[in-house]
Amino acid sequence: MATQFRNLSSSQLASYTPLAAEPVYNRDTGELIIGDGTTTGGTIVGGATGAIGATGATGVTGATGITGATGAAGGVTQLIAGTNITLSPTNGLGTVTINSSGGGGGGATGATGATGATGATGTPGVAGDRYSTTSTTNLTIASSGTITLTVGTGLAYSPAQSVIIANNGSNYMTGTVDTYNSGTGAMTVIITASTGSGTYSSWSVNLAGAVGAVGATGVTGATGLSTTGATGPNGNKYATVYLYQWASTQPGDPSGVSTWTWSTASNASYTGGNGWSTTVAANPGGALVKLWVAAKSISDVGSATTTSVDWSSGFSVSAYGQNGETGATGITGLKTAKAIVYKWSLPPAPSISGTSTYTWASGAITSPPSGWDTSITTAPSSGYTLWSATASLQDSSTATTTSIDWTSAQILSIGYSGNDGATGPNGSSSRIAYARIAGSPTPISGTVTTSGGSSYPSGSATWGASFNTTWSGSDPDPSSNNSLFQTYGVYNGTNTVWDTPFLASLRVGQLSAITTNTGTLTINSGGYLAAGDAEISSTTMTGAGAKIYAGGTFAMGNTSTNISFNGTQMTLNGNVVATGNLNTNSVTVLESATTSLSLVNPFQSLLFAKSAAPVIVMATGTLNLSVPASTTWVGIIEVYRDTSVLYQQEFIAPNGDPDIALSVKVPFSAIIEDTIGSGSYTYTIQFSGSGVTATMSFASLTLLEVKR
Repeated sequence: MATQFRNLSSSQLASYTPLAAEPVYNRDTGELIIGDGTTTGGTIVGGATGAIGATGATGVTGATGITGATGAAGGVTQLIAGTNITLSPTNGLGTVTINSSGGGGGGATGATGATGATGATGTPGVAGDRYSTTSTTNLTIASSGTITLTVGTGLAYSPAQSVIIANNGSNYMTGTVDTYNSGTGAMTVIITASTGSGTYSSWSVNLAGAVGAVGATGVTGATGLSTTGATGPNGNKYATVYLYQWASTQPGDPSGVSTWTWSTASNASYTGGNGWSTTVAANPGGALVKLWVAAKSISDVGSATTTSVDWSSGFSVSAYGQNGETGATGITGLKTAKAIVYKWSLPPAPSISGTSTYTWASGAITSPPSGWDTSITTAPSSGYTLWSATASLQDSSTATTTSIDWTSAQILSIGYSGNDGATGPNGSSSRIAYARIAGSPTPISGTVTTSGGSSYPSGSATWGASFNTTWSGSDPDPSSNNSLFQTYGVYNGTNTVWDTPFLASLRVGQLSAITTNTGTLTINSGGYLAAGDAEISSTTMTGAGAKIYAGGTFAMGNTSTNISFNGTQMTLNGNVVATGNLNTNSVTVLESATTSLSLVNPFQSLLFAKSAAPVIVMATGTLNLSVPASTTWVGIIEVYRDTSVLYQQEFIAPNGDPDIALSVKVPFSAIIEDTIGSGSYTYTIQFSGSGVTATMSFASLTLLEVKR
């Protein structure tokens, strides 16, 4: 069955959007249109039908034949003159003159003479153009590509003419002439479409029918009587349905059925085989792969919403596109680099020679030339010039090392070590002053100026009455319980300007020992809180005192009597508890958990089940505080059993410095005895606070069950 195309005029195409891969014929221009589902009017894929060739010249008219001889005159046997008629001569021979002198009847007509002989035939005229021919070339029906065949000689074919090459009415190809040799009959044709399939060696070749010129418009007939006829029956609706497949060669025929939905003009639910699909799949790539399209025209009643399409027959298959061939493999590239070494020397420019090895993976230069370095070093003294030597490298892409020939390196001056500049003027000096003040009053912001570089801001009420006291260069009374304030001063060579004072020591809840006079206090991810020289040693300890690590391990006591936790086992050594009061295995580490992360407002929890007995809860950790200038932070450490508070400790961190944030690390620890009944409990350590950046690191909870 031949492929059916929608036949539209140019004006109809201007408002019609063809479906994806739908072919449409423009009957005004002869163009073939292919739709993509979105472009109005579709895309032209072939040129218009060529113009009708000129009519061949009329042959020359043959020469006129020789005139035949005149037949002999017929004899007159009798002339009878009527009334008023005179005959001369009376015998009827020669010229007869009839004179009439009155009305009379005419004589009878003489007999017709014999026909002369036919003249000779003239020379035939020149023959007109010829196109109809045949071919015995063995060809396989194709829907695209270029074919070569041999037809008759002396024909009038020229490039771009449309031709049809047919075996019969069901198997033929159409295309355009590419070349024709009238002397040999060799012809090449670019195939644009086909119907049927198979290989044949008997072909009829002729011009494809061209569209004739439009005839003149006839005279408009008179308007007939207007009578509305009866409403006709609902007409059928028609569509062309497509299946698609990418393949290098023409695939097997479709089969099975699919469902066409009229409202959306969509085809779906194909059940057949041979790789066909109702949608155009992504181009798989690969040279010369074609997009094959199976098309079938369908019709149904006007009220139908869907139609089942039977693909067992009545379809045509053709190729609508083809991938190009794969290009040749490109030339393997090279890798390049620049090797650079440096040298300090006095002018003129130094020379360089020798070889080194360049490693491509790291860019390292092995064995640089003598006196040259692979990095810039310190100048030996002022007046030296820094020189660079650059060698351009090129090698195959697989090379791992390359030899550097320094003889062709480019040497450039890239730096100079100048003389030291003149000594600048002395800058201002920084000074500090301290004062003990009762309570923790808040100073009034401002500066106090004193004369010289050894005076202090004593006797000034600029910062408030509480600060009108004696200031000195060190803590005036280290044993005092009053708050220690300090102020910074800048001496400019004439006067000292003192800034607003701030707290120099920090009192944090019950940890009142933490002040600026405690010496070095180091609490961090690997830090600890230590008293004495205590140290964990396996399941016991050395030294005396206490040591609590941020990770939760600790030791308390001395070498003979102590309690320690080494991260795995909690141990009591010595006469800590009278053995008569304890049963075997009566002290058990129930749970232990530690986090090494620093968390904002974090909590660390343990969930465990136990029988009724006392437990010892050990909580440790480190607070990391960043108190903004002129801010006082208040935070609370709490230990919970479920929702019950077992332990609570408040921390206060004032910062009176108006310009500098105060950073403090505060370790804490708590040991709590809790008596509970049988059941499951969750213990939690957490802290809360506001107004500052605060985290808790190495939060640790350890639970010991004690049976008495």
